[in-house]
Amino acid sequence: MRPNFLDIMTHSGIKIIVPTDFSKVAENAAAHAIGLCKLIQAEMVLLHIVSKEKDTAISDQKLAEIADQIKKEHQITVSTVT
Repeated sequence: MRPNFLDIMTHSGIKIIVPTDFSKVAENAAAHAIGLCKLIQAEMVLLHIVSKEKDTAISDQKLAEIADQIKKEHQITVSTVT
């Protein structure tokens, strides 16, 4: 018997990259990604691009706060990249 799509996806160590600019639209995208991560047991990777090196610390802090909240509320694995 051939495995179905969800069987394949839940056993392949998938990471869902979720770009964010900390807007309401990005929050909505993250909410959809959370559902997908739960469905296929994927890791969420929050990504924010900064244009200036000096903004990295602020971005890292915001991403960490969002990641902690998602982990606590949804019990999924979340990492961050700036």
